[in-house]
Amino acid sequence: MGHVNWIRTDELRNVEPPKVSWVIEDLVARGHVTLLVGAPGQGKSFLMAALATGVAGGGVPVAGFNTEPGEVVIIDAENGAAEIHRRVHTLGLFANTRFADVTGGFSVVKDREEIFDAVMPVTVRLLVLDSLRTLAPGIDENSSDEVTAMLTSVQQIAREADVGVCVLHHLNRAGEFRGSGAMTAVPEVVVRMYGDANDKYQRRTLTWEKFRLGARPE
Repeated sequence: MGHVNWIRTDELRNVEPPKVSWVIEDLVARGHVTLLVGAPGQGKSFLMAALATGVAGGGVPVAGFNTEPGEVVIIDAENGAAEIHRRVHTLGLFANTRFADVTGGFSVVKDREEIFDAVMPVTVRLLVLDSLRTLAPGIDENSSDEVTAMLTSVQQIAREADVGVCVLHHLNRAGEFRGSGAMTAVPEVVVRMYGDANDKYQRRTLTWEKFRLGARPE
């Protein structure tokens, strides 16, 4: 039987609620899950690796985002060891950023305890899961029940370890979310990343499609 935590509303109504503890301001908060979506090749992984340099580097602003200092864990099932090496070298990632290059069969559901152990040290602030498609093998993306159960497991890690979790996810060819609409039901923040193929500067735009943690950013 699950544990029920009854909340005394009469004790809370006159007390200011705790402020959101942002790891990456307006993007990833401790104890919460962010879903960052975009077409393949838009640079979601590279953006999160760059933002990780801000967190791991002592809370340095990156790309206009303020960051909280702390350790970072990135579990990567997309890019492979050689590409991870290039990114670590290019971005100058710090020793307190730990990359895990995982192979087929690793699962955020089956290997939940291994992920939890990686983020349990109190100095860890950010967990990046790249990407949902490859880190949830065997999950039917079109099944609301399976998607909800999988993302709820990720959310429990965020809450129990008090870390900010960013899950990367791909859009389909039509530019829509892959899989069940439940993909956006569990995360507290959903951000879409896109670019213009004709932009010579290769700029990227972020739009907040869901934001439970306050006033939606511009």
